[in-house]
Amino acid sequence: MLGVISTIRDKKVYFELSRLGEDLSVQIHGGDQPHIGAVAIAYPTALSHQPNKRVTTLSSVSLPGHMEEMMARTIASKISTAIGQTVVVTCGIHIDGISKLDIELLQTDCLKYTQQVIVRLTEGEIG
Repeated sequence: MLGVISTIRDKKVYFELSRLGEDLSVQIHGGDQPHIGAVAIAYPTALSHQPNKRVTTLSSVSLPGHMEEMMARTIASKISTAIGQTVVVTCGIHIDGISKLDIELLQTDCLKYTQQVIVRLTEGEIG
């Protein structure tokens, strides 16, 4: 599944989702120079003292000078918590001359799109 999350300064930002068995791989990329800036992985874990309760464990890494880590972490955690599966998010967006307001709009658009994807996943619209 590939969708356009946002268009900033005539540059598109994409959300690409693919299944890897029971797991999900999400790529968020676009702008002037798509790249890998950060990667986050989230997965459900049972608590040792409450085996019937699950929490989401999260790890991430960001390349020096990149600012996508929080977005990758947030999206991986939200999707994994909602569907109870392992989710990896790779994020790399570069838009020349982007303003602080444009960054905030892009973050808002990413979170809105993520919520739409979660609804589709939980309702079985996305395999």
